Amino acid sequence: MWELDIVCLPTNIPHHLEADVTNLGVHDSIHVKDLVLPKGVRTKHDPESVVATVAGSMREEVAATAEGETAAAGAEPEVLKEKKKEEGAEAGAAKKPEAGKKDDAKK
Repeated sequence: MWELDIVCLPTNIPHHLEADVTNLGVHDSIHVKDLVLPKGVRTKHDPESVVATVAGSMREEVAATAEGETAAAGAEPEVLKEKKKEEGAEAGAAKKPEAGKKDDAKK
C-alpha cells in the first residue's frame, strides 16, 4: 500500500507512521490493523488490507565450490578508469591517421 487514507483533525495529521518489521520473515505481512495510529487518528481502510509484505529474492543463487571461492577471493576487480583511458587512446590513434590523410591530400 502506497498511501493510507486517514480521518482526523488538521492539527492531528501525523508526519509519518512507523511499523516494526524486525520479527517479520519471508512472505509475512503487516496489515492495517497492525499499525498503531496516533490518538484522534483513524483510517477508512479495511483492517485486513495489507500495508507491506516481505518478499524473497527472485534471483536463483548458485552454491560456489571451495575452489571457486578461493579463485574469486584472489581475483582483482577491473578498474574502469584504465579501460576508459585505453579506449580514449585508441580513439585518438584512429583519428590521427585521418588527419595525416588530409595533409597528404593537400600536398
